[in-house]
Amino acid sequence: MGGSFGGYLALCGAAFEPDLYRCAVTISGVFDWGRVMDEARQDNYFDSVRYGFFRRHLGDPRKDPAKFDAISPLRHIDKVKIPIFVFHGWDDGVASIAESKALVAALDAQGIPNETHFLEREGHGLSQFDDAVEIYGDIAAFLEKHIGPAASAGGGGPVSAAVAAR
Repeated sequence: MGGSFGGYLALCGAAFEPDLYRCAVTISGVFDWGRVMDEARQDNYFDSVRYGFFRRHLGDPRKDPAKFDAISPLRHIDKVKIPIFVFHGWDDGVASIAESKALVAALDAQGIPNETHFLEREGHGLSQFDDAVEIYGDIAAFLEKHIGPAASAGGGGPVSAAVAAR
């Protein structure tokens, strides 16, 4: 589970370590770095600075598409075997909601179970108390369903064994 870059890492775990986890939660994540860089390649000041930062640290997706394929879990969604909880605010000015929409479309296309929550009055994360209570309650129910005692009783992967051993 994670938000922003942590949301990216949560999906990386699901895509690149498909037998390690029972479920994943992503909040306002980024899942396709090539697309993020294309979106940042705009004329306004904020996006040009962001594009320069990404280009300096990640490289150029046009010159090294294999690298960007390797670091973008959305391009490896066919390897995901676990349910994914996706939250994103419509007003997110940091990570585009298009990232989460593309993720949900890819999960649906692969038949991967997911719970999706897009909230209009939220941005990059949760700022409204009522929304936070609702979403974190939904996340708790999602986790209980997939890694709680009832889910663990049926066996499962390493996570269920670790949970049962505590």
